[in-house]
Amino acid sequence: MGYTKEYKVSVIKYHFKGNSIAKTADAFSIGIDTVVRWKRELVKMGELQERKVQSREHLRKITPERIDKFLTEFPDGNQKEMAEHFGCKPQAVQVALKKFDYTKKKNKSDTMKPTKESARYTWIKSPESSQKT
Repeated sequence: MGYTKEYKVSVIKYHFKGNSIAKTADAFSIGIDTVVRWKRELVKMGELQERKVQSREHLRKITPERIDKFLTEFPDGNQKEMAEHFGCKPQAVQVALKKFDYTKKKNKSDTMKPTKESARYTWIKSPESSQKT
């Protein structure tokens, strides 16, 4: 959460009363760079702005819905293919699959050498995760 405009103004007023930047930062328990940035913003723009804190949720490339859709379209897809589809690294896919409780189930045909037509694994949603929610 960002600082309020009133708080920023009180910090800068304290500094303009003759206190050094270091003393101001120490008095308000904030960083020196923060005081300098607020002072520069006040001088340049004439007023201080409140920072808008934005959720990063909209930046997520891999969501449970997108994984479900991908696995519906490509049930034999592996992590590398998922990474290419979502535009990220395979490690990110691995973390997301673990986070959303997806596991690999070996197909029964694993006793034979797999071919391009037969996949070694099938992705399933863990039954434990359904009971948790």
